Amino acid sequence: MRAYNVFIKFVLFTGLFTISVYAMGECNMETKNGPLLSSGSEYMLSKEEIEFLSKSALSGNAEAAFRLYQYFRFSRSDDEKATYWVGVAAKNGSNVGQYNFAVRLERKGSLKEALYWANILKSQNYPDIDDLINSIKEKMKENTGK
Repeated sequence: MRAYNVFIKFVLFTGLFTISVYAMGECNMETKNGPLLSSGSEYMLSKEEIEFLSKSALSGNAEAAFRLYQYFRFSRSDDEKATYWVGVAAKNGSNVGQYNFAVRLERKGSLKEALYWANILKSQNYPDIDDLINSIKEKMKENTGK
């Protein structure tokens, strides 16, 4: 019975630890299969914050633009505005924004533009960008083969 209790505690601890580690990870990242899951409430913004961040983002602040992307993507589920703001973050120099923008463009079929942003990241030695570039190029080949 003692071994059983130890086993149950181990399983519970491992599960909670895994959830905690995941929650502390980059839950704002896009993947090839869609966004990583997270609670949208952590990205909520007030009307005043949205106005302030919008002005700041349009003045060149990449972090403000990426924050707006997170808000519209995870709290509001507004794909159009999320794509707009992650594009602003990418243009303002956010590497994570550039990656997310490239993934979104790839999914929407804008492969030339996706490859453009992925190549910018490659020139900056962004980790694992070759996988995304290869995926985009494969889709480009498929489209020309039709």
